[in-house]
Amino acid sequence: AAAAVGGGGGGGVWKHLKLCSGPEVASLQECLQEHYENDEHDADVDADGDAGEQQLSMDFALLLVPGWQPGQPAELVLDAGQGAALRLPVVEAAAAAAASTDSSVLESLARSVFQAFQETWFRPSSSLSSATTLFEMAPAYVFSFLLVGDCERRARWNFEERLYESYLQRFLQRLRLFAEIELDSQVVQCGSLSGSSNTSSNNKILDAATLRAEFLRRAGEWPPDSVTKDSRWLPPLLRFVAFKSSAAASVRVVDDSGKLQRSFAVQGWGVISVVNADGVKHPCATNTNTTSTSSEGGDVAEEDAEFLNSCQEAEVVSAWISSMRSWLGLSPQGPSLESAAAAAAAAAAGGGSLVVRAVAPSIDGISTWEMLPIYSEIYNHFLARAVETLQNLGALIESLPDVAVPTQTGDLVNKAVESAEECLRLAAVAATAGTPSSPKQPPITIAALLSAARSTLQLALAASHDDSVVAETYFSWEFKYAVYLPIGLPFAVPILFAVFRTFRRAYALQRKAKGAKTA
Repeated sequence: AAAAVGGGGGGGVWKHLKLCSGPEVASLQECLQEHYENDEHDADVDADGDAGEQQLSMDFALLLVPGWQPGQPAELVLDAGQGAALRLPVVEAAAAAAASTDSSVLESLARSVFQAFQETWFRPSSSLSSATTLFEMAPAYVFSFLLVGDCERRARWNFEERLYESYLQRFLQRLRLFAEIELDSQVVQCGSLSGSSNTSSNNKILDAATLRAEFLRRAGEWPPDSVTKDSRWLPPLLRFVAFKSSAAASVRVVDDSGKLQRSFAVQGWGVISVVNADGVKHPCATNTNTTSTSSEGGDVAEEDAEFLNSCQEAEVVSAWISSMRSWLGLSPQGPSLESAAAAAAAAAAGGGSLVVRAVAPSIDGISTWEMLPIYSEIYNHFLARAVETLQNLGALIESLPDVAVPTQTGDLVNKAVESAEECLRLAAVAATAGTPSSPKQPPITIAALLSAARSTLQLALAASHDDSVVAETYFSWEFKYAVYLPIGLPFAVPILFAVFRTFRRAYALQRKAKGAKTA
């Protein structure tokens, strides 16, 4: 029989694990993958699009499954949530008798499982401290999704239904736990990635050097984003582009080594996915858009066909999600288990092997256990940045004694300090939860901690962008002298000389009158 270990992790986790614990299951990974993809409620997203509390807990589920085939090694399979199944190896009768007096095999397996969890569920995250992060880590963003054509035919897409609801929604729910995300969708009929390229057989080949030199100049011709609400601090704008060229002049993007790439990212700007970059060799090339069949059996004209078919839409979103995974410090292709497998092998020390596998998060784009260390790092990053912002603001105000701080800015600073204190209080309560001395109260969720840290940083940034303080930062006394002296000196110099002559004449007359009186 299968044994359950751990804090739970939710009913959905247990349901998946228990369905894959029978002897008829040949592959734990394939079974968990199948149930994950078939379960419509696995993402825990309610009707309003908010992430459920279940996936935000720190409970994990581990199911121990007895082995059924002799010689099969122990296998640890992580699902896309916070559960795992450990299939134990089959112990022969002679080995079982020896194991009653020598538990080295079980101890070795326990060490391997522990090290595997240290590199997966409980791994440390240091991606945000890197100076080469792809995008800024901020409490709010504007995600602008653009479909760009090359003027050969009219571009159009149904972004909300075909891309967002089908592919992006569940992934963005994970990001919305630590950031407010505003979505925007646009279509650019005429655009290009570069002005010059090497042309061969109607194919444009764009290398990395060409894109670095010309892409941003070309992208600057696309319609810009608009500010739709008043805000002191504007969230970063990240662009996600799907560029599709015509069949007569397809575009190929290659890296510095000449290897074909289907997408590329620009630091601080966004991600660009190139559709049908290599013509007939592309896996979506068989699903062409030049003609299609209507429900009545007839052919649909080219201008009435889809600009992006379902295969191309999935490819575009896959490129966007892969780049965002890289931004968060994760493997672009999916969960990386190399370090976990190496740690498990090192911990085994000759006492048996442990195979470590993971369910591919094909629906969510990212596993819950992958995001938990990132949530912790983001919480610390937001608090540290908020404190640094408030300290810099205080030092700036101290250095400018003539600055009159408005009441509204002072209120924002006070609210930011109160929010930071609330973050520390919630963290202290969460750290002591479950101990005998802690009072009984509702558990503090990860969503509550991230929301408090996000609010603290937003208030601190809004206060630091106050108009009066920013004006003093940009307009120093030297700048003011340079502006106003050319205006004031032509009037001030004649006035000063006139005053001087008047006082001099008055002094001379006074002395003359005094001398005459003495005589």
